[in-house]
Amino acid sequence: MIVQLFIWGFFSFWLDIEPPQYNCIYTTETIEIDGELKEEIWQTAHYLSPLQDIKSHKKPSPYHNTPIQLAWNDTHLFLAATIEDYHIYATYLEDESPLYQEDVFELFFDPDGDGKDYFELEINPLGTIWDLQLTAGYRHGGKAKSEWTCEAMEKAICINGSINQSTDTDQSWVLELAIPFTSLNTRPPIKDTKWRANFMRVDWELEPQQNSYKKMDKAHIWTWAEQGMLDIHLPEKWGILMFNK
Repeated sequence: MIVQLFIWGFFSFWLDIEPPQYNCIYTTETIEIDGELKEEIWQTAHYLSPLQDIKSHKKPSPYHNTPIQLAWNDTHLFLAATIEDYHIYATYLEDESPLYQEDVFELFFDPDGDGKDYFELEINPLGTIWDLQLTAGYRHGGKAKSEWTCEAMEKAICINGSINQSTDTDQSWVLELAIPFTSLNTRPPIKDTKWRANFMRVDWELEPQQNSYKKMDKAHIWTWAEQGMLDIHLPEKWGILMFNK
């Protein structure tokens, strides 16, 4: 662990980027995955620092907020994200589709922090999932393994507005997840466990057309930990999740 933290610190110094940190709260509360976020833990858990442009925090701030909270128990990691959006848009209905080509929320986890065999989850407002495992970052010759599945993950989405309806103004879509630690090939955290992780949102510019939208050629990409370039697959630049009971 000491060597791992030294490596993280070295990368942060060399890149002149201080990785964000987040303390995941342990809970014994029963969490119903329904997208309503009514449990006490979601009233008390603090939020991740705001998402920012993937390249640099010096770029313009996102025009939508994306409050994200995390918690855990002895079997699962829980996530609650409120993805604010005036125009909720998604068309992919089949899992394992290239969801990043439309509006999407993405999660990245590297439990042992070595930059290898990490996990990626993409979820759109329709609840469609693309889950895959990366042997390493693409710049380091990594390959994607789409055959990996986040087994037994529970998810729920609540839409505050409508999907693909350009005649109204939406508010947000709320995503709630329960991810078994076993699905990430790791044991439940122990005291002072630290993961590398990142969270990303892709928001495409849209042109209203009658009752729907036409997707434009410009996407805004916002992440928890800035990458310094247009590449999310740099786990050495991700943030740090800390687990303590």
